[in-house]
Amino acid sequence: MIRLRPGADVRRNASPRRARRDGSAAVEFGIIAVPFLMLLFAILEIAVISLTDTVLENAVIDAGRQVRTGEADRSGMSTDKFKTKICANMSAFANNCTSRLTVDVRVLTGFLKPPEDPLKTGTFNPAGLDYKQSQPGDIVIVRAWYQQPIFTPFMTQGAPRAGGTGILTATTLFRNEPYNQ
Repeated sequence: MIRLRPGADVRRNASPRRARRDGSAAVEFGIIAVPFLMLLFAILEIAVISLTDTVLENAVIDAGRQVRTGEADRSGMSTDKFKTKICANMSAFANNCTSRLTVDVRVLTGFLKPPEDPLKTGTFNPAGLDYKQSQPGDIVIVRAWYQQPIFTPFMTQGAPRAGGTGILTATTLFRNEPYNQ
């Protein structure tokens, strides 16, 4: 018979078959913490990318309205001025917007033949993109590409890349209103 004195550690006298569990919670947390935090950061990054995409889409639609009504042509709009107009509507994402944004405004001959996609090779190629003036009744396409930095490592594998960033695209297509020049 084992006699214990008052205040003695009972675990020391426990059966040797029973494993000690000191620190098991810390080890389990260590195993789970890294994947959990990566998933949490990925969810937050997807939320920021979705918000940026929505803001970009609305900014392009608003700037495209100036082209559609003839206001852009009357004010002598250029590529830089058009980018500035879009970036002015990007609110919280306006920081470094003009350096991250590429625009293409051109007149189309019809709705059936879209212009070539600068992302068709898998990398962004802005050659040939420009701002072209339009006339009343012209079919105009306004496209914008925004380089969004991606911080979560495995998120970069699924995004079109331009220098290590993801590319967000916004497009609007319309026929100009019959405005007076």
